[in-house]
Amino acid sequence: MLSFDRDLRIFAPQLGDSLPDVAHQVAAVDRLPTMAHRVTLGEAKAHLLEVTEHLLGETHYQDEGLGLHTLSVCSRSMKLAAAFACEDVAAERQGRPCILSADEWRAVHRAILEGGSGEKPVLRRNGTFRPARWAVDLIQLTGRLAEVGFGPAEDSLRRRALAEPSREERQAATAHMKSLIAKKEAWLEAEEAEHLEEAQAWIRYNRAHLAPKPRPRGHLDVDGVVHVWLPPHYRTPEEAAAAAEERRARERQAAGQTKVVAGRVQNPTRVDAECHAILKAARRQAAEFARGSRGGRRAMMT
Repeated sequence: MLSFDRDLRIFAPQLGDSLPDVAHQVAAVDRLPTMAHRVTLGEAKAHLLEVTEHLLGETHYQDEGLGLHTLSVCSRSMKLAAAFACEDVAAERQGRPCILSADEWRAVHRAILEGGSGEKPVLRRNGTFRPARWAVDLIQLTGRLAEVGFGPAEDSLRRRALAEPSREERQAATAHMKSLIAKKEAWLEAEEAEHLEEAQAWIRYNRAHLAPKPRPRGHLDVDGVVHVWLPPHYRTPEEAAAAAEERRARERQAAGQTKVVAGRVQNPTRVDAECHAILKAARRQAAEFARGSRGGRRAMMT
């Protein structure tokens, strides 16, 4: 089953006027989430993979009270997929760790194709029975990260997504949407009144956490309003273990081969260790010669 509470926790700041309705539905089937803590990469990734599994599975809510809400949850999760895909493409170029593995990207890629297929796609354009246009761009990104070629399934999704629906299709899609809304309202009316009260109290309590905020430092921008915390090692280039060990070996070797000659100058000089030993020996010999010379002059004077 989908974690509707996790969807609400991640995307609450961008729900706007739909927030009371969404919170009411979530309260009826799940616990309302805690909003005081920042959204982490781990929970955002878990949510995307859970929706991926849902799209690839047999269970659906299309003809139930949660049907309309499920459509929204699945579509919103694809914003995470798009943000992660852009970040992972950049990570491949810069040598940083990727958020999802190639196997996980293959699952997401298949889920997008599955979600955009059928007579009534889950990932569809509003007012139509056509796959969402943004799915065309997304399968190109996920296909690259998953190392999947552009085959018949991808070409079918692209053609259906870019084609314009007929007048009859739009009318049928509008009627279907009205049916989903009616089923949702009837389902909520049948639920206990305390769920609505719980949702309203939750919104009042978390009002400060629900308002959109500028992207904090160290966070990945998902859609301009939602932000996900990225651990530092996802944001900075990371060496391979062998390369790191090789670099440390070079540094240890260089440290043994060089000496820092400071003296009384402001800018110390780094020289080769062997050269430093020669200069040090020459300085010692010069000092001994100078002492010997002063001793000889004193003997002659006496």
